[in-house]
Amino acid sequence: MEHHGPHGSSLESGSELLFELLLEEGLPPEVVLIRGDTGRQFLIDVLRDKGVPVTVAPIYKRIPLKASGDQKRWIGRGEAPVVYLTSTDAIRTLEENVGGDNAGWLKSALVLTIHPRIQEHLFEEGFKNVELVESRCSGLADKLISLAE
Repeated sequence: MEHHGPHGSSLESGSELLFELLLEEGLPPEVVLIRGDTGRQFLIDVLRDKGVPVTVAPIYKRIPLKASGDQKRWIGRGEAPVVYLTSTDAIRTLEENVGGDNAGWLKSALVLTIHPRIQEHLFEEGFKNVELVESRCSGLADKLISLAE
């Protein structure tokens, strides 16, 4: 298979798009998926369903952030923050750190995210104000600057 570099935007990315590309280009005889110790199973499952042997090789461990006492002091105070999330795992971590008593405050926040799948999950979790942004630094920076003005 000929190598193709990244193209398009973060809004048009992810395992589903990669799988579509593989179907168009032809499925490989086998796949070694290098990733963290946790993650989505979509690509693994669909490749195996198509008869492609998949070996998962985890090379890093995801360790969720635990908010410090100083960080927890501002949670729930004042206006809800602007939040930037790049994975569905990060949603759960954020909710755990904020805690149930401040869930309403958190869910009123403006949440910026990079992929429609994450946006959908945020809506399912009760977040009301979710916007898709490009993951490229300039797109994110432009959005944050416009919010600050």
